[in-house]
Amino acid sequence: MSSESPSSYRPQVAYDLTGRVALVTGGGTGIGLMVSQGLAAAGAKVYISGRRLEVLQKVASSWDKQIGGELIPIQMDITNKESIVAAKEIIQNKEGKLHILVNNAGQVGPNSQFFNKRDAPENKTTESTGMSLFNNESFEDWGSHYTVNAASIFFVSTAFLGLLEKGSADEAGYWSSIINTTSISGVTKLAQDHFCYNSVKAAATHLTKMLQTELAIRNIPIRVNAIAPGIYASEMTFDVISAEEVDKIGKGIQPVPARRAGTGQEMAGTVVYLVSRAGGYVQGQEIVIDGGRRQVYQPTPQYAAVPQSPTRVNPNNSYPVTYQHQQQPSTSQIGGPRPIRSSSQNSSTRQHHGRQAIAMGVATGNIGAGYGPYSARIIFASSIQAQDTGQYSNPRFSNVPSENSQTTASPQDYAPPPTRAPAPTTTTVPQYMWDKETDFDDALHNPDPRGDSSFTLFSWRGWVNAGAIFLIIAGLIFLFAGYPALYHYTHLPGPIVGFNVGGINASGQIPELTNFPSMIDPETPESAHTRVGDDGMLYDLTFSDEFNTDGRTFYPGDDPYWEAEDQHYWPTTDVEWYDPSAVTTEGGKLVLTMTEQRVHDLNFQSGMVTSWNKMCFNTGYIEVSVSMPGDQWNPVPGLWPGAWTLGNLGRAGHGATTEGMWPYSYDSCDVGTFPGQIGKDGQPSVAATSGKGGIALSSQPGQRLSACTCPGSDHPGPSVNVGRGVPEIDIIEAQVDTIRRLGEVSQSFQCAPYDVGFNWNDDGMTIYNTSRTFKNTYQGGPFQQAMSGVSYIENQFIGGGDDAFATYGFEYWSDPNHRDDGYITWYYQGQKTWKATANIVGPNSEAGIGQRLISEEPMYVILNLGMSPDFQKPDFKNLKFPAKYYVDYVRIYQRRGTKNGMTCNPPNRPTTAYINRHINAYTNVNLTTWAQANNTFPRNSLYDGC
Repeated sequence: MSSESPSSYRPQVAYDLTGRVALVTGGGTGIGLMVSQGLAAAGAKVYISGRRLEVLQKVASSWDKQIGGELIPIQMDITNKESIVAAKEIIQNKEGKLHILVNNAGQVGPNSQFFNKRDAPENKTTESTGMSLFNNESFEDWGSHYTVNAASIFFVSTAFLGLLEKGSADEAGYWSSIINTTSISGVTKLAQDHFCYNSVKAAATHLTKMLQTELAIRNIPIRVNAIAPGIYASEMTFDVISAEEVDKIGKGIQPVPARRAGTGQEMAGTVVYLVSRAGGYVQGQEIVIDGGRRQVYQPTPQYAAVPQSPTRVNPNNSYPVTYQHQQQPSTSQIGGPRPIRSSSQNSSTRQHHGRQAIAMGVATGNIGAGYGPYSARIIFASSIQAQDTGQYSNPRFSNVPSENSQTTASPQDYAPPPTRAPAPTTTTVPQYMWDKETDFDDALHNPDPRGDSSFTLFSWRGWVNAGAIFLIIAGLIFLFAGYPALYHYTHLPGPIVGFNVGGINASGQIPELTNFPSMIDPETPESAHTRVGDDGMLYDLTFSDEFNTDGRTFYPGDDPYWEAEDQHYWPTTDVEWYDPSAVTTEGGKLVLTMTEQRVHDLNFQSGMVTSWNKMCFNTGYIEVSVSMPGDQWNPVPGLWPGAWTLGNLGRAGHGATTEGMWPYSYDSCDVGTFPGQIGKDGQPSVAATSGKGGIALSSQPGQRLSACTCPGSDHPGPSVNVGRGVPEIDIIEAQVDTIRRLGEVSQSFQCAPYDVGFNWNDDGMTIYNTSRTFKNTYQGGPFQQAMSGVSYIENQFIGGGDDAFATYGFEYWSDPNHRDDGYITWYYQGQKTWKATANIVGPNSEAGIGQRLISEEPMYVILNLGMSPDFQKPDFKNLKFPAKYYVDYVRIYQRRGTKNGMTCNPPNRPTTAYINRHINAYTNVNLTTWAQANNTFPRNSLYDGC
């Protein structure tokens, strides 16, 4: 028995909403006003929203507070995210929670009023009907209607989920509610002159069920239900509706049984029930309140019997049981079952037996189509009658009738029944629905209706079947056991010339991996296999990709060296989504294509391909040959093609991996490793004010893997006192000079910690052609310090034509034992543009930091085509899409004699084990911080103590 007090059943308790906070969209008029007043009358504080504030204020001021509750106007446009968030903040600040959300706001969609007027000129022919519908409505109207009546439910509901969850915590057993106003038009199969409105209301119904299901799966204590009104007075219909108008508006087949429109009391009462304690067990339901309209509109299903299978004697008695047709007339229906065909009407002149009879029964719809609780009635007849009529009598499950269908008469009392009047159709469940009679489609599953099965050991068919099974088993054994052994002994590997896994060649730098693609593309010209570096030393080609094979794809696992990203690159507030489908090879080039299309709530799609954790290099020279996107005769600003490199411990776009790592290139244990480059004592104080505009210099959380890491901490090595990071060296980032209408590229090195005011040492910078290259005025911000030179490029290298490719690259050297020798030299068309020596980021006593390093990390390559207003404001008026960024080749060289230079896991700067320990952070792009990946920063011995 229930432990509830009987007093809890009183309406004053079960339906009481005192203390509840509600929000009703479109709450100032029509159904929304009915609901709002009903909730307030039950004691709730009700926020009524809409776009017309004056209407809401008038409604709120006229509410009689003596009735109970309160109506509070709040302006909100349900199709505008900023407006939704603003309304949420108001309720959050005033109430801190929400118990009831009614998504009621809606509008009537496009109508084609001629559609149901059969004599209208638009309906003269099928062609004219179709084209009239086509021309009368628009994509814009449909899109707007779906935004208001369906999409708004999603966005308003998701925005308020947090407040609704807090409302559920008020009372044990009470869950906050979302109520969506749908419509009976969403379940009708007639268009009613408005295809759009009916389909969008069906979408709102399904969205209700999806929301409830997803919340339930996630154990979120919020109930989601819907109300589907029929005809009510509202701004969509009329203020007062007569009985005749109810039928006219409903456009149904029969008059509405209630013969009137719904009332506010009925509407409000339904919603109050759903959101109160009384409705607390209702989840994911749609309550129809339509005055019975749907009952008379929906066609009543009809059922037919299956009469023609042969009679079989009941094993428990001497008389057979037969089924007789219910004769039903063929009636014209809309959307209902097809008219019933009865084979018993002409069984005296034509009979079918055995398999032929069954096939004919299926073809005519008499077998299977008539399955249902009203398709048969049990009667008794003689076995001769049963055989003559072709009816069968095997019982369903058993031959014992249920208590509802037992009879006291003896078998001999039954005579052949007289012809019965047509049975009335019904949708109710009969009392004998679960009687143990025969399944009507049993005949379909009987392979031997004549009962003439036989067996012989010498059946040729049986031996053929057995032989086939034997061959299949033997084939499977050979496939999984014999073939691997055969292949192994016929494909023995050749000897490995070298040492370690995969071998090391004579020069000590290029792995020779058996049966693995070469790191040097065989189509790279011999003349490009060596070069002389800026340091005067000979460099050997160690990696190249000429992209000459068309149709390559770069989805995960497709390529040994490259992989296209599937993500939004949020760190630079890009406006595009990177998708692997936007990266391919065509015409002997790698092509990254940006298109204007809606994808993942962004308006553009483009491509980014990287060699992260697949192909890295440590020191050397990298060169790319590319053609910029756009029109060489009219360059338009906004596109952001890039070719750049990053330390392998940070994966581009995966914020959890770069937090506290990018762009650190630092191996000192001092204040430069601290959060914000400032100690707990506030020193050096200059770090608090030397950023742009007098703000803090750095917003970094501190170097995660610093030289101050405490012993035994989570660190990639080679030891905890070696500072590790994710430096960045850019080959190019391209944009358009909007004054000169020339293309230009920035070539930069980015690192942390920072110099005071980002004022790096100009003595470490050499510009080789000041008429082409100049120092970049951007030198850094809270998350990076950038040393950069900008060079003008000829516009002929835009557009992807045969003569539109230029080469860009950089050469760099670093040596942990001789760090003063480090340098980076950038190139354009084989000519040096500028050079940065180790002195450019030397110690800075004012900031209290030591030498920043020319990268000692294994670097991987990134090629992408982006667009961000933070980089350059796009000229959307003149930009043309699709835009394509072409890469002719990527080549990497290393100083002859360099060892472990082409690996992502060099022994002096390992990365593999650390990445594998934290693989979730490196593969889940949705994790934006190290903590979200369930990790913590190691303790800093100077800042935290060990």
